[in-house]
Amino acid sequence: MVFFLPFQLLARTHKPLHYALTLNSRTSSPIITYILNSAVIPLLVKIKTIQAQSDSNRSDPNRVSKFGEFFLNSIAPTKNLSDLAVFNDNKNHVFLGLVRKEFLRAKYQRTLNEIIKSKTNTKTKTWIQRYLDDNKDDVSSKSMPTVDMVEKTFNLQSWHRKPITASSPPPHRTSLINALDPTNSIAHWDMEQVIEAAGGSVYGHNEFNLLMEESNWWEIWSREYCSALAQHLSRACRSSSNKETVVLEVCAGDGRLTKYLSSTRFGRKGKGEGGGKQAHNNLRTRENVKFVATDNGSWGIDPNHAVEKLDVVQALEKYAGKKGEEKNINVIVICAWHPMACDLTYLFRANTNVSEYIMIGQTDNGNCGCPWLTWGNEEFNDDNAPNEVLRDFERHDLKDLSRLQLSRYNSSEVKTSNTVSFKRRVT
Repeated sequence: MVFFLPFQLLARTHKPLHYALTLNSRTSSPIITYILNSAVIPLLVKIKTIQAQSDSNRSDPNRVSKFGEFFLNSIAPTKNLSDLAVFNDNKNHVFLGLVRKEFLRAKYQRTLNEIIKSKTNTKTKTWIQRYLDDNKDDVSSKSMPTVDMVEKTFNLQSWHRKPITASSPPPHRTSLINALDPTNSIAHWDMEQVIEAAGGSVYGHNEFNLLMEESNWWEIWSREYCSALAQHLSRACRSSSNKETVVLEVCAGDGRLTKYLSSTRFGRKGKGEGGGKQAHNNLRTRENVKFVATDNGSWGIDPNHAVEKLDVVQALEKYAGKKGEEKNINVIVICAWHPMACDLTYLFRANTNVSEYIMIGQTDNGNCGCPWLTWGNEEFNDDNAPNEVLRDFERHDLKDLSRLQLSRYNSSEVKTSNTVSFKRRVT
């Protein structure tokens, strides 16, 4: 009882969480930011979520509104758009990620369970279970679904394929704000609208997005996507003047992408994955490519496949040589979903043995890396500095690959993930 009363008080009052969010948006102390994002805010979100769940059950049609009752006053205590200023510049992205996940659970958990357990469509169950149960001993492409399988399972066929950019936020988010009266009152908004306007990305989502959240996936690697990326890598290998090629994935997480790329089979154009006389070829046998997945383990993702525990600096030194060290090797770096609000790409560019690096994820707007330092987005060049990103490298947006991507943050109105190649200029 001594513990239960403070627990309920913390769950039902909005002030502690609101104060934490406000402090996090204003502080310049890395220590305070770390404490808030790693301990205080997650604890307060968890307490509110547990209490909201205890007030309803998974089959309760009012579960989403119950969830909103415990969070709306913390996010927007004065019911004015100005309350959402605490989310500017990604200052409270940790909170938005947590509350987005809990909101999707409240809205879609029951129906997602029904889809996974469905016995009426055995093919659907097969690809989900294979992808969920994938392990390091399975080196075939059987666990990779096709784009069509995923889209039919979650009714994604009508979802938009237009990529989001820094200068064009999701249309629904823009329309919400533009429709406000001159007082900017948001008292009539529900939880979904508040999270969306704050930048949490929940509008136009469904069970697909919850599956991605629960499984901690940023992309579902489809057969078509892996085949197309493998063919891109094959062309890069053939232009490397007979040097040994290493495809080095950094920030690899569970290592699934590298594992799939190393085993992906592809044939002649038009044959499709797994078809044609040349379908037995893969990059390891066809181009003599070495595949390596590395990750420093800081995100706590359990590697299902072979992943070397190396940070980016260590990985580059081991497989591409130290800065300034010339080696008879051609290194292609892959980085999927680069960490937010930092930049690692300068390390790729500084290593002369790196001929190309491929970025997969959200581009240009700061959700992967930094808009200026990582992407060279001139909209964020406040000091009129020279563009180091494009000085020695040329950018190529791989649109044929991007249209095949199935990302965690895709919705019915935007496609949020792209594949971009940066190739070293030939001098």
